[in-house]
Amino acid sequence: MQEFYEHQTPYKPYHPMQLKAMASEHNTRRSVNFDLLKVMAMFSIIVIHYYSHYVFKVHPYFAVSTDYLTPPLVLNYIFSEIFYLFSHIAVNCYVLVTGYFMIDKSFKLSRLSLLWIKVFFYSVAIFLIFVYFGLEKWNVGSMNKVLFPITSQMYWFITNYVALLIFAPILNAFVRQTNRNQYIYVLIGMGAISITIYKFPLGDVYGGSYGLLWFVYLYLTAGYLKLHTRAKGHYGCKAIIAASITMIVHGLPALWLLIQHKNGLKAFGFHYNGLVFFFSLYFFLWIRGINMQSNKIAKRLSQITPYTLAVYLLSDNPMVRKILWQYCRTWNDNFSQVLFLPKMLFTCMVIFLTCIMIDYLRNKAFKWLRIERGVKTCSDRIEQLIKRCVSNDSNVTMTS
Repeated sequence: MQEFYEHQTPYKPYHPMQLKAMASEHNTRRSVNFDLLKVMAMFSIIVIHYYSHYVFKVHPYFAVSTDYLTPPLVLNYIFSEIFYLFSHIAVNCYVLVTGYFMIDKSFKLSRLSLLWIKVFFYSVAIFLIFVYFGLEKWNVGSMNKVLFPITSQMYWFITNYVALLIFAPILNAFVRQTNRNQYIYVLIGMGAISITIYKFPLGDVYGGSYGLLWFVYLYLTAGYLKLHTRAKGHYGCKAIIAASITMIVHGLPALWLLIQHKNGLKAFGFHYNGLVFFFSLYFFLWIRGINMQSNKIAKRLSQITPYTLAVYLLSDNPMVRKILWQYCRTWNDNFSQVLFLPKMLFTCMVIFLTCIMIDYLRNKAFKWLRIERGVKTCSDRIEQLIKRCVSNDSNVTMTS
C-alpha cells in the first residue's frame, strides 16, 4: 500500500479549457443516452396504441375458453403483456427526460410557441387532407377541435405537456429555494397522493396518471435526480425486479380468472402512476448511467430525436387513428399465428419510420419558409416585452 502511494504521480489541476472540454464530452454522452430513451419511448407509444386501440379493445380476451388455448396463442399472450408493460414506461420516461433537462433552465416562450405551431400544423393539415378525400366533413364541432387541438384535448398528452411547460418556471423557482431535505418531503407528499396501486390509497381523485399533477410529480422527480444524485449504471437489475413485480401483481387476477372461471386469457393493463412508475424510474436511471460512446448510432439517434414527438401527433390523431388501426385489424387479426408478434413489431416500426420521415419533410419545409425563425423572433420579442412590463411594474411598486 505504501509503494502504491509512493509511485503515484503528483496531482495537477486541470486547465479551465480541459474542464470545459470534459464537461462538454460528459453532456454529449448523457445526451446520447437520453436520445436513445426518447426514441425508445416514442416507439413504445405506438406499441401501446397498437394494443389499446386495436388488440385489447377489439379482443379483451385472447381466448374466451380454455378449450381454445394453443401454445402459439399462450406465447403471444405472455409476450404481448410483456411488450405492453415495457411500453407503459414511455410516457413517464418522456416527461422525466423533460424535467431532467429543464429543471435548471430559464423559460423560453419560443420553446412553447414552436411546440404549439407543430401541433396546430398537424391538426389542420390532417383535417384538410381528410376533408379533401371525403373522409371528414366540415362542422363547428370538428373545426373547434382542429383549430384548438391543445385546449380541446385532442391529444391528452400534449395538453398536459404544454401546461407543464407553462408551469415549469414556477417549479424551477421553487426548486432553487428548496434544500435537499425539503425536496424529499415534497416528493414524498406528492407521491402519496399521486402513486396508486389498484386505486389505493386515493385512486384518481387528483387526476390520476392522465392529470397535470402526475406530470408535475415526474418533472420534480427528474429534477431531484439531476440536482441531488449521481449517474450510475447499476440500476438495470432493479429495473428488471420492478418490472417483474409489476407483471406479477397485475397478472395474478388474470391467472385467477383463468383457473377459477375457465374463461380463457384476459388482457390486463397498467397505470402510469402505479407500479409502472418504479419500473420507469429505475429504467430511466439505468439509461442515464450507461456509458455510451459517440459513434454512428449515436449520431443517427441525435438526428431522429427532434422528430419523435411527431410520431405521437400523427399516429394518435383521432382521424388517423380510426383508419390506421382498422387497417391493422385486417392485416394481423389472428392471435394464434406464430407471426403475430413479428407482424406487430414490423407494423409499429413502419408507422414509426413513416412519421419520422413526414416530420423530417415538414421541418425542411418550415426552414425553407423560415417559419421557425419567424416564430422564434416573434416569441423572443413578446417575451422581452413581458419582462419589460413586469420590471417596470416592479419598479413602480417599489417607489410607491
